[in-house]
Amino acid sequence: MVIYARILTALPVSSTHSIIGSILGFGLIAIGPGVVNRLVLGVVVLSLVISFLCRCHLFCRLFPHPPFHLIFIPDPVLFPSA
Repeated sequence: MVIYARILTALPVSSTHSIIGSILGFGLIAIGPGVVNRLVLGVVVLSLVISFLCRCHLFCRLFPHPPFHLIFIPDPVLFPSA
C-alpha cells in the first residue's frame, strides 16, 4: 500500500521501513501483540530516527544552499510534458 501511495504522491519510499513494517504487521496479525519484542522494536525505531537525523545534518552541512532545481525534478510519469 505504501508503494502505491508513493506513485500518487511522488514521495520516496524506504524499503527498510516497508520491510520492518510488514514483518511487524504480519506478526501482529498472525500471532498477536505478545509476539512483539518491545526492546528490539525500540532499538530498530531509534536507529531509524538517528540515521534520519544524521542524514539531515550531513545534507545541511554538505549543501548549505541546496540546488532545489536539482532536488525537485518533476516525475515524468505523473507530470508528462505536453
